[in-house]
Amino acid sequence: MAIIIEGRTICPLCGQALFKDQGWIAFTAFLRAGHKYFDYSDAAFHSECFMTWKDHAEFQALYDRFREIWKERPSNAPRQEAMEWGKHAFDELDLGPK
Repeated sequence: MAIIIEGRTICPLCGQALFKDQGWIAFTAFLRAGHKYFDYSDAAFHSECFMTWKDHAEFQALYDRFREIWKERPSNAPRQEAMEWGKHAFDELDLGPK
């Protein structure tokens, strides 16, 4: 999850700092470098900025699908099997270069 330091973490949409009295939303790192939304992965936004961002629905849908896929991971599988699963599990999201 994105680390938020009040007054120092910057919303990537408006360029202003986040403060406790403002609502915010944060995402974990889930996109590979090269994806068109990579700069917004592992980031925190003002809630209002995020909700009025023209691409918020597409970004949120990608994140929601990422979470669904993550829940399907082989939790009791041997490490090698889990690693192999992870190599291709998220390909459907068009996450950019591997």
